[in-house]
Amino acid sequence: MARLTEIQRLAGHCVIIPSLLDFATFDGLAIRLHLYGGADVRWTENHTSGTGKNRKTVTKIYSVTETYINYVFVLFGKEPHIEGDNHSLPAGRYTYPFQYQLPVGIPSSFEGTVGRVRYWLSGTIDKPWKFDHTTKKAFTVINPLDLNTEPGSMDGIRGEGQKTLCCLCCKSGPISCTFQIDRCGYVPGETIPIKGEIINHSNRRMKRSYAQLYMVSKGDNPGAQNIKVRYYHATRKSRSDVQKIAEISRGEILPGDTDIWDGDPLLIPPVPPSKLPGCRIIALEYFIKVDVLLISGHQ
Repeated sequence: MARLTEIQRLAGHCVIIPSLLDFATFDGLAIRLHLYGGADVRWTENHTSGTGKNRKTVTKIYSVTETYINYVFVLFGKEPHIEGDNHSLPAGRYTYPFQYQLPVGIPSSFEGTVGRVRYWLSGTIDKPWKFDHTTKKAFTVINPLDLNTEPGSMDGIRGEGQKTLCCLCCKSGPISCTFQIDRCGYVPGETIPIKGEIINHSNRRMKRSYAQLYMVSKGDNPGAQNIKVRYYHATRKSRSDVQKIAEISRGEILPGDTDIWDGDPLLIPPVPPSKLPGCRIIALEYFIKVDVLLISGHQ
């Protein structure tokens, strides 16, 4: 699968070999390539209304699409529904080059649970009165986000939290955690050095501590988490999703002990840029979460 930045020109060639397609001559046919890029969001929800015998549940479908590229190359013959003489080719091997300048500002490729941005190229040999031959190939677009233009991308951030464990009438000391990263802006392939301190003042043994990187986006539904993935619907209906994309962990912490994270590296995998510029129905952001796991399995 090809990977292209949004300023690049898509170029390639289409090879036609009759012997591989179960026919020896090209008689009255057309050869076309269809280039497409777009986003779609789709999910279902069950809505219940009424009471007693009048109670009923209806499944509603929420969906919206957005198109960025929809172009057809006619490599040989004529376009669909165009009148005129059919074209023929003698048997042989044929190679047709093609190229296309990607539009400026199209969003990066993205795959989510209810939303996605996809780009693909399909080739069709249109044969009159016969079944067509079709093949399809996806490619990846990367629209880089310039961190130099993003306010606060070079600012460090800090997080902290504390929890006191209770068991019936027995109250234990608190478990406290503080951590920080040196800046907010990173690119795939870089590592995020995590510095922090976890102090176990409880009488429980901590199984491990870990840091997780999530792909997220801002939403505004009342009562929802502050950070989440939101897929914007044309009717203002939204759906949220959170996806873990990376994790590192450290060992156990005994009662009364302190564990120091001294720049432990969290590797960023290949992911789309924050905000997903160019897409109006999906928005992305990322956050880091640090947790401590008890031997009992509770966080």
